[in-house]
Amino acid sequence: MTPDRQRYACACAGLLLALALGCDPGDDDDSTTADDDDTTTATGEWAEVSAGSHHTCGLTRDGDLWCWGSDAQGQTDAPPGRYAQVAAGNFHSCVLDDSGLATCWGRCEEGQCSAPAEPFVAVAAGKSHSCGLRADGSVVCWGDPHEGQTEPPDGIPFVEIGLGETHGCGRTGEGAIHCWGAENLGQLDVPAGSYQRLSVGVFHSCALTDAGAVACWGRADDGQTEAPAGTFAGIAAGGGHSCALGEDGAATCWGMVSHAEYPPPPDSFTALAAGGHHTCGLTATGVLRCWGWIGHGQCDPP
Repeated sequence: MTPDRQRYACACAGLLLALALGCDPGDDDDSTTADDDDTTTATGEWAEVSAGSHHTCGLTRDGDLWCWGSDAQGQTDAPPGRYAQVAAGNFHSCVLDDSGLATCWGRCEEGQCSAPAEPFVAVAAGKSHSCGLRADGSVVCWGDPHEGQTEPPDGIPFVEIGLGETHGCGRTGEGAIHCWGAENLGQLDVPAGSYQRLSVGVFHSCALTDAGAVACWGRADDGQTEAPAGTFAGIAAGGGHSCALGEDGAATCWGMVSHAEYPPPPDSFTALAAGGHHTCGLTATGVLRCWGWIGHGQCDPP
């Protein structure tokens, strides 16, 4: 990852993609499961993970890209090569190469794979849209525009972006968060405050204040916005659940629990990524552990 790109993060993650995703947890992804006969395995330690609706993608420290879980729309058919960042969405995924160019694959009918041929410092994948963050902090989006999700605000330089199903949010270097797109479930009602981290889930979002407290807003019917008190170092908003990373590396999750979204394993993590019904954590030694719904193999990294 280049020095310029290290200054940015994309929510479907924090600096190691402690986020994810833009996917309705109730929108079950046909009946495709992981290929039990695939004996190819990743080599090297994991550096980054992004969790989508029913699939997960990760990068090794050598930049090798791997995706696993449901492939009903081709979302795990990762292109060969080495990459600097990955974002898993609903039924599609996107990556940035070392030059900052974006490549997307999977379900593409709404134009969510038609990335502009220009360099970005971060890319985010939602349900039927994607967005790229330029080095000057501006955001360009492509794909389904029907809820305004491809129309980020002009003139606001962001350092971090994330996408939900039909909304997106960005955080500025001064700690302000601005959201755009659908607002039918309070997705745009950002609590007042200054924030250091952002993660955008399906219909809700969470952020860390400068003091390390968690604030969440948006859809709340599964308890996904009822954040615990305390001081945290990372945040990940998923489908109907959310997780936070404690200063000691312990993960804490809340919200929907119908698919074993929590409790998390007792490991010490450096980053978290939350998907539709699953979560993955990355340890300091590059070990990747995932938990939650296993129905499509999304919790089984190679």
